[in-house]
Amino acid sequence: MNHFRAWYGVVVTVALFLGGCAGGATAQGMTVTPAEIKAPASPDVAKAVGVNVVSGGHATDPLWASQIASKEFRSALVSSLRAAGLLTDGARPRYLVSAELIALDQPAFGFSMQVTSRIRYTLKDAKTDAVVLTTEVVAPYTATMADSIVGPRRLRLANEGSARKSIAALIAKLNAAGTTPRAL
Repeated sequence: MNHFRAWYGVVVTVALFLGGCAGGATAQGMTVTPAEIKAPASPDVAKAVGVNVVSGGHATDPLWASQIASKEFRSALVSSLRAAGLLTDGARPRYLVSAELIALDQPAFGFSMQVTSRIRYTLKDAKTDAVVLTTEVVAPYTATMADSIVGPRRLRLANEGSARKSIAALIAKLNAAGTTPRAL
């Protein structure tokens, strides 16, 4: 019985050392960089978009699994739209984009951690409140042992990568759609 307790203690200690505490996805890690942007801003939406409501995120409990908080996702969305040349310079944007994190599918553990986010974006005309574009982006992203040997950090990186891919897809759709009202 003492032998079992000793091994159990070693396993728990190693797990805590290698596992660490969970950290939430960072705005910086979710932000799309200029190098990741495939095309310049469409003239229809260049410097014309503001960010409205961002919802559905959850704060991370350090003893549980990494999550995406709405506040950090909003910050990443603003920074990404700015990098893409879509964020308005003025106080009154022509369009307002809202984002709702619908689902964040995560593994409980693994060597490769694939996270898939489902985020619904809605672009509205700021004057009329008419919906110009609505789209739901499903974005899988996998973080491997090469990214981090520490499991909770690998999960955070997968969360950030999934959110970043989602925002990049939104930017591409905004540039492709311009002001043509349609649902994608």
